[in-house]
Amino acid sequence: MPDQSYFSPLFIIGMFITFTELIAGYAIIKTQGIIQRILAFFVIAFPTFIAVLFFSFLWFKPANLYAPKDFNSDESFLSLHEMSSKSSQKLREAFQKVITELPPQQISNKFITVSFHAYNNTNNALIYPIYMFDSFQALLNELYFSINSTGFKINPFSYGKEWILIERNTGLSIKHMRNISPRESGMSNVDSRTLAEVGITAGTVLDIIRLDN
Repeated sequence: MPDQSYFSPLFIIGMFITFTELIAGYAIIKTQGIIQRILAFFVIAFPTFIAVLFFSFLWFKPANLYAPKDFNSDESFLSLHEMSSKSSQKLREAFQKVITELPPQQISNKFITVSFHAYNNTNNALIYPIYMFDSFQALLNELYFSINSTGFKINPFSYGKEWILIERNTGLSIKHMRNISPRESGMSNVDSRTLAEVGITAGTVLDIIRLDN
C-alpha cells in the first residue's frame, strides 16, 4: 500500500495532467484533418492553462497545494494557513483602495457595495466587481472571511442565523436556499444560485445585519 502522503494535491494534479496528455497524444495519431489539429492545439494549450492556474494558486492559496501530512507538525501547517490568510487580506485592502477611487457611475455599472456597519461600527463598505462571484454562495464565503477579519468571529454556514443581507433600496432580506425550501438529510449548505437569481445586480447596495444581538 503506497504512503498516503503521496496523494497530496500536487500529486493528484500531476497525475491528472499526465493522464490527459497521454490520452490526447494517442488520439492525435489516430485522427486526421480538423480533429487532429484541434487535438494538437489542446495538447499545447492545456498545459499552459494548467500552468497559469497553478501559479495563481501558488500566489493566492499556496496552502491548498499541500496535504496536512506534508508538514512536519500541526503548528507548521497552521502557520502557513495564517500567513496565507494575512496575504489575502492585504490584497483585499489594496484592491478596495483602488476601487474607491473609481467614478461613482462606473461603480454602479459593474460593482456591488456591501456595508459592514453592523460589525465595525463605521460607515465603511466594501465594493466588489459583480463578475467576481459565480454564485450567491461565493459572495457569502467572501463576506464570511471579511467579517471574521474585523475581529468578530461568526460560525461557518451561519448565514440566516447569525447574520443576513438586506437590500438597502427595498429593505428586503436575501434568503439562503436552505431557508426557502425544507432541508432534507444530507442536503448541501451551498447555495449555487447566481447573484441575478437572488436579486443582486450591478449597483446593488447591501447591508449586513446581525441577528445575534
